[in-house]
Amino acid sequence: AGGGPAVTQRMRSAGIEGINVDRPTMNLIADWAGWPLSSNDDNWRAAARPPMASADSAFNRDVRDTSTPEGMAQLLEKIWRKDGLTEKSSALLLDIMTRSTTGTARLKGLLPPAVRVAHKTGTIGGTTNDVGIITLPENAGHVVAVVFVKESALPVETRERAIAQIARSIYDFFLFTR
Repeated sequence: AGGGPAVTQRMRSAGIEGINVDRPTMNLIADWAGWPLSSNDDNWRAAARPPMASADSAFNRDVRDTSTPEGMAQLLEKIWRKDGLTEKSSALLLDIMTRSTTGTARLKGLLPPAVRVAHKTGTIGGTTNDVGIITLPENAGHVVAVVFVKESALPVETRERAIAQIARSIYDFFLFTR
């Protein structure tokens, strides 16, 4: 895709503000953990290297590789509407997101099992996210849901439950207010 700055520029060209892509994932993880990383370093994968608390705090204040909820919602809507993407690319992205096996306790967690949710999770340190498009029953439409939890000291399961409760509230609102 041309690297982080090219992706960020693509977002801006599409009219999406608030999404910044700056580093390869390997560098993002190394920065969060406080691991020194050179371009030839493959040791960043070592599970025995715990994150350093000071690095986690600095990571949480870093504006690189971040998104606002509004920016992410705009991106999801553009993907859904096939705005700026080919039909084939949009269909592929939505298919990948629908088949996602991560985060089953998040957006999908409290929804009826048959509800289609095209989503993408994200987790690092005290951050637990899930963003997606929820299909409402009886051809009632679709809802973009963006839930970001940041700097939480609560267990991941508790954060996931909060995301699931938010998704269920969104679903019920549109289901019962039609």
